[in-house]
Amino acid sequence: MEPLYLDNSKASMFRTCRRKFLLSEVLDWKSNYGSTALRYGSTWHAILEGYYEHILIHGWADSANALAKGIEAGKIKWQKETEGKIYNDDYRTFDACCESFLRYLSFFAGDFEYVKIIGTEKKFECPVIPESLEEEAKLKLLPKIIFTGKIDLQLMMSDSYWIEDHKTTGNNIDTQAYRLNRSGQLIGYTYSSDKVFDYKVMGCLAGIHYISARKSTKTNEYGALSIDFRRVPMIFNSGDVKEWKRSFIDTCIDMVRCESDGSWVMNFDSCYQYGPCAYTKVCEQHRPLDETNFEGYHKEHWDVLDED
Repeated sequence: MEPLYLDNSKASMFRTCRRKFLLSEVLDWKSNYGSTALRYGSTWHAILEGYYEHILIHGWADSANALAKGIEAGKIKWQKETEGKIYNDDYRTFDACCESFLRYLSFFAGDFEYVKIIGTEKKFECPVIPESLEEEAKLKLLPKIIFTGKIDLQLMMSDSYWIEDHKTTGNNIDTQAYRLNRSGQLIGYTYSSDKVFDYKVMGCLAGIHYISARKSTKTNEYGALSIDFRRVPMIFNSGDVKEWKRSFIDTCIDMVRCESDGSWVMNFDSCYQYGPCAYTKVCEQHRPLDETNFEGYHKEHWDVLDED
């Protein structure tokens, strides 16, 4: 059997709704309408990648040029994410992203004193191997499982190694930090870290960037931006990692079964969880796939290992 490559985003989508996973990740149907939140988040990642990559090579002393490199990388990413998609624009603009970046540099102005950048974006492939009789019995029924992902930043702080994942949110920053304490992505990165790197990682840092703005009911314009940042340490114990692994393996078992049976059942509880799902118009036709109208969608494959 061919190995099963699976990252946290796809595993989470499968658990949310198997039908959505089929349409998006198996058949590669994507909506022509882009998400302003995802475009902003991708641009934010690109800005920080460009900035820290320059710091890694040239050091903190050349931070002015690093700033320029970050903005340049962000602009390229913004243009790429915008091309060929339709957006209902809001406060999450490229200018807002640049303003946030300048505030970020001010907020973490002291980093040069105690933070050492040792690596930027790193894609990884981590085989999921059995470490108990239960895991061995389950994995025996599956193809080789490869957990994949992309670690945003590697750094040394207080004489310890850390990996950081950049997050953007419009939700309350304290609530978001609390949710990430049980993040399958970050626990999975903890599981993979000692297999990916040649050093022991203390834990994960969730670098959270909050941005929001109120829309006037009178003018229909957005007001001043609310911007904040938080860098939250997440340290997971062996019990957390063990339970994450059990859950991940069970997800793989269900995924292989769905593929074998050709049965990808809708989860109606997710159709309008955060507004309408991108595939609501498709699913509500209740037609066989070869008779389904996919107007408003296009074919586009995405994989974390292919992402630039």
